[in-house]
Amino acid sequence: MGKKIKRSVVLLLALVLSIMLFPGSASADSEQELFTPRLTAPESGNAYYYSLNYYYNCGYGMPNCVAYVYGRIYEINQSQPLITHGDASQWWAINEAGGFYETGDTPEVGAIVCWTGGRSGGHVAVVEAVDGNMITISESHYGGKFFDTRTIRADGSDYLTSMNFRGYMYASHNVAEAVRIAEEEAEKQALRDGLRRYKTDEPDLVVAGGQSTFEVLSGEAQANGKKVVSERNLLASGMM
Repeated sequence: MGKKIKRSVVLLLALVLSIMLFPGSASADSEQELFTPRLTAPESGNAYYYSLNYYYNCGYGMPNCVAYVYGRIYEINQSQPLITHGDASQWWAINEAGGFYETGDTPEVGAIVCWTGGRSGGHVAVVEAVDGNMITISESHYGGKFFDTRTIRADGSDYLTSMNFRGYMYASHNVAEAVRIAEEEAEKQALRDGLRRYKTDEPDLVVAGGQSTFEVLSGEAQANGKKVVSERNLLASGMM
């Protein structure tokens, strides 16, 4: 039995380690269905940036940061953005006055990141990816580059330093929340799949590699009449 337990533990530890090291791989398919990062310029026939775009129809289409962000939020949510006028220097104040979107300092995909002040008056961009304290944004520049992406610090401290970093407007919060839930469910499913793979080694025993893993797996295992033990308890008992 000792060899079987060790083999089960090794399998689970490998599974948990792979999820910790490559969290995106477990949820890539689900996340892709909910949110697709824009890393290339919109095509000329994309209505969100042209025929449906307020700024384009007013003669202020791309290259223009607000025209791009308006189109990108329209594209993500499949509905017209709530901020429908003003330039980059005004969007934060317009949002505060109108109460359109919640704001904060924590980035999430689909959020509008905003700067004010400086010689140009301000800038807005869209968060396409979040990786710890780094974010990837997509943007356009009035009178400058039509489209680009860049990875910056989430607090904005290494980009547009002559402006005031205001934070995030959560314009696509429902999408971001759906992505977060899908990621959590994908990780749980990966643990369940791993559990099923090694249940046959020791049919009546499930080994959880840590407290969080123990909590995730214990309900399902106990419901199936299995005994759940934690790796810590096995170590303490000398069974490992």
